Amino acid sequence: MEIIDQQQFEQVVFPATKSIIYISEKDNYLCSAIDPLFQNVVQNNPDITFIKVFKEDFKTYFGNIQPPSILLYEGGKESGRVDGQPIGKTSRGLAAFVDGEPLEQEQA
Repeated sequence: MEIIDQQQFEQVVFPATKSIIYISEKDNYLCSAIDPLFQNVVQNNPDITFIKVFKEDFKTYFGNIQPPSILLYEGGKESGRVDGQPIGKTSRGLAAFVDGEPLEQEQA
């Protein structure tokens, strides 16, 4: 999982075959919300790139994200997907935006 700044964002995201951009609530929040479901996905799909950006940068980055990027937002209730396949939720819950569109929200 990489931590990037705005200058690095396009250089890392656009060339990536698959990108999962993790939006953190806190500056120092790293990877604890990525549970074994996500770890298995990464292990089985070595071309996936995890990128962390901070919550306050969400809107800035969201406008630039293009498919096949997947955007994961801490605290949501939607399941992440890779190539249309669900990869589950972490204990904190994640919202995924695929091809720039939010997935249908699950009913709580």
